[in-house]
Amino acid sequence: MRSKPDPFELELLQAYEASKLKPAASKAELQCLRAGARATAHDLAELTRLEEAMWRAETRFDPAFQEAHFAADFVEFGRSGRTYTRAQIMRSDKSAIQAKLPLPELTIRMLGDGIAQLTYNSEALFDGVVEHARRSSIWTKTETGCWVMRFHQGTPYEPAA
Repeated sequence: MRSKPDPFELELLQAYEASKLKPAASKAELQCLRAGARATAHDLAELTRLEEAMWRAETRFDPAFQEAHFAADFVEFGRSGRTYTRAQIMRSDKSAIQAKLPLPELTIRMLGDGIAQLTYNSEALFDGVVEHARRSSIWTKTETGCWVMRFHQGTPYEPAA
């Protein structure tokens, strides 16, 4: 006897039957529908790639990458508690970045059409000390289809032992 499908499976089946999703719909795509916003699998992959690129020295400190992916009105509330503007975070010193990738517990939540919030936990080595933070970024899609980061916040935390 087949067990009853869980609520997620039922919602996915209903969305598929209503032709809102392709057959291989992902949980992230369903979350987008729940929020009333749409994101393609390409958007979700691109947002993941871009967020992880912020943790890779070869892209994070590339002037062209920074120019293309930090919005003009970008602001960050850093893990330290300091506030940073776009001008303050755009650097090309190519400092080493030692962060755990893929980003742990990465979640993408669509806030509206072309507006996404990415949350995850970071684990990075700075001056010989592993620092943990809960992270949140807001990305918006421009008229040209390019995603830009408008806001980022890091809040320190200690993982459970």
